[in-house]
Amino acid sequence: AVPGAVRLEKALPAPANIYRTVLDGLVVLDDVEPGETAYDWSPTQLDRAKSTGTLASWFALPWGGPETIVLPGYHTAAENALRKGSPGGNDLFLAICGMMSTGARTILISRWRPAGQTSFDLVREFEQELPHATAAEAWQRSVRVATDAPIEPEHEPRVKKSSITGEPPKADHPFFWAGYMLVNSGVLDKDAEGAKLPGLAVPKTAPAANPPLVDALPKPADEAAGDEPSAPATKRAKKTKTPARSVPKKASPRPKAGRDAANS
Repeated sequence: AVPGAVRLEKALPAPANIYRTVLDGLVVLDDVEPGETAYDWSPTQLDRAKSTGTLASWFALPWGGPETIVLPGYHTAAENALRKGSPGGNDLFLAICGMMSTGARTILISRWRPAGQTSFDLVREFEQELPHATAAEAWQRSVRVATDAPIEPEHEPRVKKSSITGEPPKADHPFFWAGYMLVNSGVLDKDAEGAKLPGLAVPKTAPAANPPLVDALPKPADEAAGDEPSAPATKRAKKTKTPARSVPKKASPRPKAGRDAANS
């Protein structure tokens, strides 16, 4: 559904902490199990058994990484109260901060995984709309599209098929869409010059740090009357030259008396 997407099903051609620099975006449709610490897990999941695949290894050189990361199968303690670990949510917060420190600007991550066709539909609609709208608008649209469509019970493993009678219900229940967290760094001003990083708002014209003194000076009389404006006051003023100090000439030596005076 995304133009230019490459499907990675086998081992990466290079370690993940290096290969990540060539990825513009990353969508992981596999289950993602968090590690013992907030950074001890693999975002790509293809080399989760190696130390070079953990998020902690992404912090080392070379810097950079995918700008968009979508993890619809990320597990947290909110999914099951009996899961090991603290349900405080700090693990999810630190994981998001770690991914954004490597260059991610938009992150869509799940707090509990529906693990069905609805989850794929949400991700597909979000990725299709993201290049044409902001992250918040793209996600809201994907939720509206997914909630209006009826679910397919055979493709929703966490829905009890025996409880469905009559027409299939729609995916408007919060279970299917409320478990995702969208994190974005902001809206990019496309008209700004010099803006290269997506998600960073750059003002069109930066205010001058020190305004010129001539703007604060009163206007000349001819300009106030509507005539052609004169030169700025700072340029009209003539420079006053410092008068040169007169140095007296040395006095001629006094003539000596006697023969020396006659010779002189």
